[in-house]
Amino acid sequence: MSAILQPLVNFGAWAWGLLGAVVVAVAGQDFAPYVLYAIKTLLLIVCIVAPLMLSVAYLTLWERKMIGWMQVRLGPNRVGPLGLLQPIADGIKLLLKEIIVPRGASKFLFVLAPILALMPALAAWAVVPFSPE
Repeated sequence: MSAILQPLVNFGAWAWGLLGAVVVAVAGQDFAPYVLYAIKTLLLIVCIVAPLMLSVAYLTLWERKMIGWMQVRLGPNRVGPLGLLQPIADGIKLLLKEIIVPRGASKFLFVLAPILALMPALAAWAVVPFSPE
C-alpha cells in the first residue's frame, strides 16, 4: 500500500467501524451483518454509477463546446468558470422539470419507458469484474 493512500485507508476503516457500531445499535446484533452488507452493496453501486454518469455529463459538455466552436459561437459558458458547472445545472433542470404526459397516453408506461431504456445500458456493467473476488 502506498504511503500516500494509507491515511485514506485508515479513515475508511475508522468510518466503517463507526458505521458498524451505529448499525448494531439501531438494527441489533442479529440484523447488523445484513444491513452492513446492503450498505456496502449500495456504496459499491454508487461508486460505479456516479463516475459513469459524470463522464457522460462532461462528455456532453465537451460535445456542446466543440459544436459551438465549429459554429463560431461561445457554447455553454454561463454556469461556473468556463461553463464547467453546466452539466450539474442541466441535471438539476432535468430533475425539476414538469412531466407532461400526452393526453391519451398511459402515465405508467410513459414514466416506465425511459427506465426500461436505461437499465440495459447500466446492466452491461454488471459483468465487468471490479474486485479480485
